[in-house]
Amino acid sequence: GFLYDAYNHEIWWFELVDMIHKLSLTGLVAFFPASSQLIAAAVISVSYTILLLLVRPYIRKGDDRLHLFAQVEIFCAVICGYMFKNDFTTNTSVDVGLSILLTITIGTFSAFFFVQAAGVIFKIIKLKRERNKRKLENKLQVNVMKVSNDEAESEFQDASPLNRSAPSELSFSQRSFYKLPNENDL
Repeated sequence: GFLYDAYNHEIWWFELVDMIHKLSLTGLVAFFPASSQLIAAAVISVSYTILLLLVRPYIRKGDDRLHLFAQVEIFCAVICGYMFKNDFTTNTSVDVGLSILLTITIGTFSAFFFVQAAGVIFKIIKLKRERNKRKLENKLQVNVMKVSNDEAESEFQDASPLNRSAPSELSFSQRSFYKLPNENDL
């Protein structure tokens, strides 16, 4: 199915782990005390990132990288939330540095996502073009076979006392059936 198509065949079950991870980050963390919710979210995020690094569940390496990069961004967002919540006092240079780091991380993630998406779109377009090219080549090949078969049929009909013709839209094997002699013709 579409839920586990992206995963290696031995790791088809990883979508369940991914759903549990999402559920725990969005729902389970809410049951922790307010003072430890962000720490729990960071622990869940880091644990899942380690699991991704160990298992490498996706067939395509780009999907593994994209998922890992998304996990790192989630972790950075949780840490930033922890810092904002606890109102850490920092000097201006640290604040500006962290803001720039977070902006670069989000921008890099967005750019990486768009590059991956463009690569997938170009592959789909390339596959469609190749498929259309193969269809055209097959049509040309069938037409060439049809013309040569029709020429052979006309020569065969001229020389044969059995002069039954087959409809032209039939396949080669169906047309050859019409050329078999009946018992009455023998």
